Amino acid sequence: MFRMLLSLAAALAVLGLGCGGDDVVGLRLVRVPTLDPACGDLGSASSVRVRALGEFPAGDQAAVVVSADGGEVAIESFSPRLQAVAVEVLGPDGTDLLVGRSAAFDFSDVEDGQELPVFLAAPDGACEVEGMSRARVGPRLVPLGDGALVIGGVDDDGPVATVERFRPAAGDFEILGDDHFGTGSGGFIGASLTAVGNRAIAVGGPVTAWQAWELDGTSAGPQFLPEARAFHAAVAIDSNRVLLAGGCSQVVTGSQSCAPGSALRTTSVLDIDSGEIERGPRLLSDRIGGTAYVDVDGTVILVGGTDLDGSAIASGERLELGADEGVAIANLSGASSGQMLSGSVVVGYGQGAAPS
Repeated sequence: MFRMLLSLAAALAVLGLGCGGDDVVGLRLVRVPTLDPACGDLGSASSVRVRALGEFPAGDQAAVVVSADGGEVAIESFSPRLQAVAVEVLGPDGTDLLVGRSAAFDFSDVEDGQELPVFLAAPDGACEVEGMSRARVGPRLVPLGDGALVIGGVDDDGPVATVERFRPAAGDFEILGDDHFGTGSGGFIGASLTAVGNRAIAVGGPVTAWQAWELDGTSAGPQFLPEARAFHAAVAIDSNRVLLAGGCSQVVTGSQSCAPGSALRTTSVLDIDSGEIERGPRLLSDRIGGTAYVDVDGTVILVGGTDLDGSAIASGERLELGADEGVAIANLSGASSGQMLSGSVVVGYGQGAAPS
């Protein structure tokens, strides 16, 4: 069965989830600490709505409302396939005082009593958390567990080499040391950073290397990458492989750009368990700084980016592993893109294009 015990005093809520029978797994929803304790004040809270998010039909996205004073509520309507929860703290008149959600999680990995941090802020607002150790422009950031890993970027002195992990339970960033391939003069310029299974994977850039960080922030250090690739698109295609697409083979020293004549139309699949690389489909055009998504059918959608002259690439490509080359998709010049929690990819509002 499913149960929830709400306690706004010590935590946000305790969510009890079960797959049947009498076994119940309790998830404790806790607020991510903020720099200003007054940000997102709970003083006038009347009730809390918790809504299930996951890869299931809209009709299964159940929600429960419980009193802010606490209590236990049966929530059998929550699917065991939920991947995250959305939280709304409601005032006496039913309006949202605070809204937020948890990071995505795998229900099969949940342990009884496990804490699940939830970011909360006023609608259309934000609550500041503890800052990074270094200011940086244009860093790479991916989810890692219930937090995030940050690499790269630049400051007034050039490329930033510091690798940091955001810890939501503490609301701060932890420096992970300097055993990584970004300590050279080029830092992580042009490298990709991708969440692959329960790891964060940095690939390429100014050096031929890749590196994995585990959930606890540990790493085995840099590994050799048998190809030169920078400013490429990267996406996880399963729990231990990442597709690398396009980009270039050489970064101009001291800059954030590709060398003339270095554009790549190749794709590669890196196996992070074996370190081996396999060739993937060839691209139809140069694409520097593109973005890749895995669609629900398993194909990869590649959008955005520029050519070596900085001109925007007007079309996207759909890549199928095992095929010789990609297939062009609609005119997407100037479009925005994103991936939903269900896995669906939304691309739309490009010049002369309809949302799709």
